[in-house]
Order: sequence, then C-alpha cells, then structure tokens
Amino acid sequence: MVPPLEGVPGPREITHPGHPLALYSELPIYPPNGIKAAAQRTTIRLIELKPAFMGDSILCNMYSVSLQDNPQFTALSYTWGESKKTHIIHVRGFEIPVTSNLCQALVRLRKPDRSITLWVDALCINQDHLEERNDQVKQMPKIYSAAQEVVAWLGESTKESDAAMRLVTLPPKILERYSQSITQREMNDLLCRAYWTRVWVIQELAC
Repeated sequence: MVPPLEGVPGPREITHPGHPLALYSELPIYPPNGIKAAAQRTTIRLIELKPAFMGDSILCNMYSVSLQDNPQFTALSYTWGESKKTHIIHVRGFEIPVTSNLCQALVRLRKPDRSITLWVDALCINQDHLEERNDQVKQMPKIYSAAQEVVAWLGESTKESDAAMRLVTLPPKILERYSQSITQREMNDLLCRAYWTRVWVIQELAC
C-alpha cells in the first residue's frame, strides 16, 4: 500500500457518529494551484473495501494519496442510477448514504477474505464541495489511466444477461448456430441498460 501524503491522516479504524462532511475534512484534497503544480501532483482519495467475512455491513477505510506515488487501485465505472440514497455504508466509522446501484456494486466487488482498494467518484470526491468536485472531474482521465484495472458495473445479472455474456465470447461461426430471436433478446438485456447511456463511459473505458 502506498503511504499517505505527509500531514494527511493515514488508514485507521474508528467508529463514531458525525456528519459525513467531517469525513472529508479529515482527509482534505488540495487542488493544485497553477499549471506547474497541476503537472507535479494529483491528490485523490481511495477507499479500502473490507472483506465479506467482517459482516453484512459494507465497511471501508479511506485515505489520501498522490497519483505520482503510483498507488495500486481499481477504478469503478458505473451509473449512479436513482439519485435517492437509500443505503448506508460505513467509511472510517462514518455512516455514508449511497444509492442502491452503488451499494450493489460494492457488495459484488467485495472479496471474501481480503480487502480491495477502489476509487469510486461518489465516495472519493466530496460532492458537496464545488471546487473540489470540479478539480477532480478534470483529473478523471489521469485517475482512470493510473488504475490497475477499471471495473464496469452494469447492474445485477439476469438469466438473459448471463447468456449474453457467454454469447459475446463465442467465435462467429458458433454464434451463427443460435436463433437470431434468442440472441437478440439476450443481447438487448445486456446492451439496453442505463450504463450505456452515460457519455462518461467513453472516457472511463478508453482511459
């Protein structure tokens, strides 16, 4: 794990009540001042998603790092879905509300017996801080390019989407043996999802 920036609190386990904004004040991101500074350091937050054996609740740590220190992480590409935040996860002891789609993604990404380090925009950016949010959006090409992998969360699977995922791996000659009406239905289930309506998908996956 890359050490945190000097003067910024590192990973720690705490449990206390408080407003979620206090979480971000503990882990400030300093927007670069000027072109020279922007070229030198890009600071981001990362979350450490705890393993499933620790309980049903989604538990995370969070810390700040510089991309110039080459941190090891996975970036999540997804759609926020409904704007209403109906689920609670725990980050550094704070209760953080998230959307249903993001909660489902974290449940599926969680490893059974080890932690995984993620960059997730809804969590790693203080969405209520306009200056920070605007700066981090500009840094997204760097963030997705620096990630060891980008995971595209399309949503919960269905029988049709599982079949579609198998179909896209088949050689064309074998695929021709399948009924067009069947393959069309299954592919529609996969390709007509809200994820593909996001313009940001192009940047996130291309980077």
